[in-house]
Amino acid sequence: MIRSPGQVLRKVLLFVCFIQVVVTVYLAFCIYNSAFSTLKGIKSLPKLEDTQRYIQPQKESHQKVVLDFDIGKHEADIVLAEQEMRPHEGQEAVVQLGDGEGSGKQVRLRRLPVVELWSKAAIGSYLWHHILEGPESLDDNIQGATVGELQMTAFVLRYRSGPGITPETVPEDVRSLVLVVNGRTDEKVKEARLWLDHLQAQNAPPTTILVMLGNECHIKVRESWVSNESPNAMDEYVQSLLDSDLTLCPAGMNTETYRVYEALGTGSTPVVEEVMTKGHCAASPWRLLKRHDPPIIWVKSWDNLGKVLAKERRYSKQYKALRRLRVFQWYEWFKLRMRDSFVSIVTTSLLQPG
Repeated sequence: MIRSPGQVLRKVLLFVCFIQVVVTVYLAFCIYNSAFSTLKGIKSLPKLEDTQRYIQPQKESHQKVVLDFDIGKHEADIVLAEQEMRPHEGQEAVVQLGDGEGSGKQVRLRRLPVVELWSKAAIGSYLWHHILEGPESLDDNIQGATVGELQMTAFVLRYRSGPGITPETVPEDVRSLVLVVNGRTDEKVKEARLWLDHLQAQNAPPTTILVMLGNECHIKVRESWVSNESPNAMDEYVQSLLDSDLTLCPAGMNTETYRVYEALGTGSTPVVEEVMTKGHCAASPWRLLKRHDPPIIWVKSWDNLGKVLAKERRYSKQYKALRRLRVFQWYEWFKLRMRDSFVSIVTTSLLQPG
């Protein structure tokens, strides 16, 4: 029996459609299984451990308390102000109910204590925007300053940043404070000392956590550095991260670079040069990320990049799409852990009796 060309073409098309349906169902099952297993792994992660170390002050004496808290960019020294820890109890407000059921009754509302976060270093902006994901807007009262506020479970965190934030413009009725300053250069050290002197000179100095970006590594000033990129250049950079399966992160003047976190935030897999730069950096860079098993490709030398790219070419588009999803999910989980660690330290160090 001789089939017509139309019958043969019809059967071929039906067979192709059947194959497409099978492939689509298989890919959907793979994506669902991968996402479910990733979320299940995240839910089963161990409870956040308290990474604080306390040095108890002696009775009837003012003793400095030092805690170790590594927030990723550098190991920051968090130093409490030289004063006794005191409890910070929330204030209460009495509200008179109006018309309707229960009118005339008085209800006591407990106000959460306020913790101020003053940022005078880029790492403070990273903490507020990237880890805490807090809002920011221009301050109507102080020129060149920005403000933001987040309500946590046990306190309200109030953020202040910008060149307009100086010892003369910040409020003086603060009881709990997180101060982020820069100590990378002699000029920045002098500026940080002014902040500390200002706090100590107050009649009632706030209980303070000091986060200081230390002068730990070799610094080379580049006069051609562009401090303010144009919006087009920024959009182009972000789009390049979104379009890239891999993001190369070579070491600059320091081993660690913000590009790693920018890549993770877009789901791109960072390729990190695991080397030590000159200076007095700690012997184990990237220890915070490595502690949480990040989805990063580590290379000892860029001579090995060819092997990485050769392996990358063998991966399918479906695999790369799933990998991007896993990278993004991991970074969201990582930010939650960093946020919880920060909130835990603020709560136990500033809002509880010593």
